[in-house]
Amino acid sequence: MTSNPPENRVPDCASNDPQNRPQNGPTGINTQRNPLTIAIGLIQAMSRTRTRRTIRNILGAGFLTLMAYGITRDDADEIEFPYDGTEFTLEDMSLEDKVSQLYHGSAYDSRMGDVADRALNHRKLTSSPRLIEFTDWLTDWLKSDQTIGGVHVFRSDARSLDEANRTAIEIMAKSKIPPFITMDIVGGFTRHLGLTREEARYYGVPEEFLEMAKERANLELPTQEDLGKRFDQLVRKRDYEGQIKFRKEMEKYGAAIARMCRDIGIVVNFAPVMDLVEDIDGNQFMEKNDETYGSNIHTVMVLAFHYIKGFQSVDNGTMIAPKHFAGTGKMGSNPHEEEDPGISTMSGKDGTMLPFLDAINGELFHDPICKAYALDFRVRRLMNDIAYLETVIMEIESKGKNAMKSKNYRQATRKLREAREDLQAIYEEYRIDESFVTTDPIRGLMVGHAQNFMNPDTPGSLSPEIVKTRLRERLKFKGIAWTDDMSMGVIDFYVTNGDGKKHDKGPGERYAQALATEITIPMLLHQTGNLDEMVDRIRRAIKDREDFDRDGNPDITMEGIDRRVRQVLEQKAQLGLLTKRTETREVNCAPAFEKAGPEKKCLRPVTVYKNNAREYMSTTRAHRNATRRGK
Repeated sequence: MTSNPPENRVPDCASNDPQNRPQNGPTGINTQRNPLTIAIGLIQAMSRTRTRRTIRNILGAGFLTLMAYGITRDDADEIEFPYDGTEFTLEDMSLEDKVSQLYHGSAYDSRMGDVADRALNHRKLTSSPRLIEFTDWLTDWLKSDQTIGGVHVFRSDARSLDEANRTAIEIMAKSKIPPFITMDIVGGFTRHLGLTREEARYYGVPEEFLEMAKERANLELPTQEDLGKRFDQLVRKRDYEGQIKFRKEMEKYGAAIARMCRDIGIVVNFAPVMDLVEDIDGNQFMEKNDETYGSNIHTVMVLAFHYIKGFQSVDNGTMIAPKHFAGTGKMGSNPHEEEDPGISTMSGKDGTMLPFLDAINGELFHDPICKAYALDFRVRRLMNDIAYLETVIMEIESKGKNAMKSKNYRQATRKLREAREDLQAIYEEYRIDESFVTTDPIRGLMVGHAQNFMNPDTPGSLSPEIVKTRLRERLKFKGIAWTDDMSMGVIDFYVTNGDGKKHDKGPGERYAQALATEITIPMLLHQTGNLDEMVDRIRRAIKDREDFDRDGNPDITMEGIDRRVRQVLEQKAQLGLLTKRTETREVNCAPAFEKAGPEKKCLRPVTVYKNNAREYMSTTRAHRNATRRGK
């Protein structure tokens, strides 16, 4: 990959005086000998015995949590972009470059960072017993110098909208190829972003939703469960006008979150949660966190659809990726933390995948599920009838004037006129139109780890049945498919042969197994420093033509890697992270990995991509704040 490397130092904006600049660590974080770093040194110096190591971890987590709010960062609009304008082509990229683009990491890679994040997120610290070692995540937010395809941001680096924006700009500026910067902005108790109620109101979150959040637990955004319960009440009352109004509010809510994401530099939002649960007040982990719209499939379908529609209506360079395909909500155990894989009770007849089908097709409602909902069923039935009758009439008219005098033609034209009139009456009564039940198909989604009747022995994110067969072949999904975090307990259990021991199967094996299922980008959110291992594992899989699913065909090939990398780069160009142009160049006729004889050159049209991160970030919150400061 061609690039223009920067100087061998990290750009710094803390001060114009070199003596006052931090000597180590990433841009803008003060790592001089202050009380925080002194305390970190003392904690790290403790003995390595099991008991003292545990005490060290607990003290470190608590101290970081208390001190994190005192860490200050410099103005984000001053960050330098050393890779701005760097050009490259897919043909120039090495295998390492390509694997990097198909890898999604996080801004820190330590278990202690995870614990600190849980504390900042107001979650129980006891939920992560596997504390491995202490690292200073404050100065290690992007450990690898190698560009990776995506970076996920947690609350620990997003305690406010300004800090989230700062973190996003830091990551963008450090990357040769702008990454997908992602967050889980789900709302409710999943507080991955520091946000005030006034800020939510500024971006356009409906007032009704803000009041709902305040009444529940003084939250900034409502829980998905509360939204689902409110809509269920309107359905039970057969309050169609109330339902329509609520659905329009959901679109406003989605649009508000899209505007906020763009303003702070978040490129992809992993939301909404489209899992279906058995009992909204039950004990399954998705119910405990109030992260689902409920146990009513129609409610999940409708609210998820309108949230997505509203988000995508704001065409501003952001992207939505709902989760967790094909349905994690009915999984009894918590895949995030428990190594027992558990089995989801979804049956295949309960509509678990229907919300994803709606989002992938860009059309709402399916007759077998929605007959109990008269308004929605009438709209869909009339739209289908009109489409069918128009086809019939066109066929009759193609046969000439004599055919148009037939009884069938007169009946078809009469029924078409009546159907159009009925549909128009519904549109006028509820002040909607055809676009109310249509949207652009989603371009990304997240695959969950749930095991169910389709894949009882394999986590969903590693299952060819779930990803290759169900998602790619049957649902025809052509977009970007992320996995949920491959560092989770259920994946630990699976890749260690189920006995809890590692067996030398680390991140590289997880990564390879995910790619083999037709996943686009595996996420390993606590393994940023293991990129070399992943590259070596993919190189071996290509060379040995490994057949992971035993269907007689290799599952990881250079052509497949190139196809996915091209898809990622094209999506980034569509979002505005890259610009592109086409020109004719002399390139290798075959990938370097596969050629056996002397290198042969060919003239081919190639796409030249250009780093556009500075311009993308120039419209974010940081630059608006700079104007207010008089800069």
